[in-house]
Formats: sequence, structure tokens, C-alpha cells
Amino acid sequence: MKQAALICAGWLLILPTLRRRNSPPPSWTGAITRDSTKFFRYFREQTIGLINGTRYTPLSHSVLGTLFAVVLTTMTILGVPLIAALISAVLLCLITVARSRQISTNRHRELRSIWPTFLEQLRSSMLSSQRALPYVMYDSSGGGFPFLIDLLNIGKREFETSGNFQSSLRQIWKYADDQTTSQVCASLINTKGATSSQIQHQLSDIAAALKTQQILISEAESKLAGVKIARLFVLLIPAGMALAGVAFAGTLSPFYTSTSLIQISAALLVIAMCWQLSNRLMQFPAIQNPAFQYRESKNEELR
Repeated sequence: MKQAALICAGWLLILPTLRRRNSPPPSWTGAITRDSTKFFRYFREQTIGLINGTRYTPLSHSVLGTLFAVVLTTMTILGVPLIAALISAVLLCLITVARSRQISTNRHRELRSIWPTFLEQLRSSMLSSQRALPYVMYDSSGGGFPFLIDLLNIGKREFETSGNFQSSLRQIWKYADDQTTSQVCASLINTKGATSSQIQHQLSDIAAALKTQQILISEAESKLAGVKIARLFVLLIPAGMALAGVAFAGTLSPFYTSTSLIQISAALLVIAMCWQLSNRLMQFPAIQNPAFQYRESKNEELR
């Protein structure tokens, strides 16, 4: 059984390097080494980004598979029972996914809070410098917020390459994966053909609409705060029962039997399903603010 686990883990490790190519490479050894180096560099960047809280893109299956294989292989070599190694690997993958979602949530919250202020700053800069919106927007510092700076850098590269402001906004929209950023980009795309004063007025309207939306979302989150605290008991109660069992038995050996490990696996699966179900139930639909529709229809008339 241990040999089979090691073979499966080794296959998962080497699988990302075995890609199909249009033409056969001159050396399979060199190709595998090059692809392995590239993949593990990407894996290291993902890991560092998760630790630092700066990697907000969804985790790929190859990264999770590699993490699962490394943990499973290491624990199997150290002599840990196979089922315990599997449980540990699955738990670490779940913790990694939870960390990734936490970073994504923090990013959405940061973008939702900074966009209204940033738009007001753009309006003031346009009024004082008499420059066009693209140059004012992409020459700004982004308020020192790393997530907004990343989006502005993406749009700036596209604008410098194509010279099309609408195309650069579409690149930001495509990369952001954020509701607030999508609303801002959709509204700014509609500024094509508008005068400077009209753009400044629209920036003020968008900022006001975003502030109203932020207040509504904050109220909804405050109402859900108690529910989120109560949801922690889904984790605390099973953990407390396990600690009570250890205190009663005086040893961890009962948990290492095959029957116990299967029961623990089933319990963890049920807890994960309940947690995921609660996440879906606590999601609230996107808020459609009529201010965006009003400005969009007005710009349609301008065009």
C-alpha cells in the first residue's frame, strides 16, 4: 500500500511536465527539467503569495495536486499510516483553499472601499491639471493599495500598447474578477465621446453610487456577523469532543485504527459540506444601483 501511494504521488508530481507539443523536443530529459523548473518556480510564487496575502488568483489544480502529493509522499516516507497521511494532505489542501478565498475576500473589500475615493481623486486631478482621463488615471499612484496598483499597471500597459482607453478598461475588467471594478469599468467605457466636464460629472456620480452600495453591503455584513460567529461552533464542537476523547483515553492510539480513521474522514467530509452550504446561504445577490443605468443611458444618447 505504501509503495502504491508513493507511485501515485510521484505520478502527480511529474504529470504537469508531460505536456503535448506540436513538434517533438530534441531531448526529453531537457524538456522535463525545463518544465519542472518552470512549474516549481510557479508553485513557489503561489506559496509565497499565499503566505504574504498578495496572491489572489484562483489556485490551479496542478498546484493543489502537487501540494497533496508532496505532503502525502513526505508523511508516507516518515512512516505515518496511509489513511492519516491522506487526511493530513486533504486538510492542508483545504486550509490552502481557505487562505486563498480569504485573500480574495480581503481584495474585494479593499477595492470596494478604495474605488469611490480614487474616482474623486481622478475628478480633482482632471479639474486641476486639465489633462485627459486616461493620463490622469494611469499616472496616479493608486492610493498605495497593492491590488488597485496591479489593476492600474495592467491597464497602463494595454493603453501604452494600443492607445485605446476603452481597450485598457476591458483588460482591467477581464483581469479584476471583482464586482465593483466591473461596474466602474463598464461606466468609464461609456465615457467615449463625452466632454471633460461630462466625464467629471460622471466620475462624481459613480463615486456617490459606489458609496451608497458600500453602505448597503456593510449593513448586510454586520447582520451576518453573528451568523458567522455561530458557524464557528461547527468546528469548535467536534474539536472539543475529540479533545475530550483524548483526555478520557489518555492516548491517541484509538484514533489511528482503520475504523477510527474512516470515521474521522467521513466527519471531516460532512463538516466541509456544511461549511460550503453555509457559504452559499450567506451570499447576497449583486446590488444593482440605478445610478449606473442612468449614466449609461445618458452616454448612449451622447454617442
